[in-house]
Amino acid sequence: MVTITYANLQTLVNDTSITATTCEAIIDHAVNKINGYGADLSNMAGGGGAKTLVVTSAEAGFIMSVAVAIYHKDYKISGAQSSSFGLGALSTTETASSAAGAEVESLAQNAARQLTEKIFQRA
Repeated sequence: MVTITYANLQTLVNDTSITATTCEAIIDHAVNKINGYGADLSNMAGGGGAKTLVVTSAEAGFIMSVAVAIYHKDYKISGAQSSSFGLGALSTTETASSAAGAEVESLAQNAARQLTEKIFQRA
């Protein structure tokens, strides 16, 4: 099992200026995207800035791939870092409205398919 924290996303995108709560929102959004295509993953738990998510390494790979894509599409490219970053900036409609958004949707859909087909089963 793997424990995901905000620091995992900060490291993957090489951006320590992004806040812990923003990283957690992006990770939770990645989980929600994957679940939107039929997977059944839990969201992060704990207090803001100290949330964790325990998943299999396969699930972690999918979640973090989608989270990195969301970071680049919705946080960096769309400029969400200059405003309040929350579900409003991460709506399905907006995420799917560009080539980068289509990549997010494709990654989430593939992750859900792989997880629901039991290719990667929980230990």
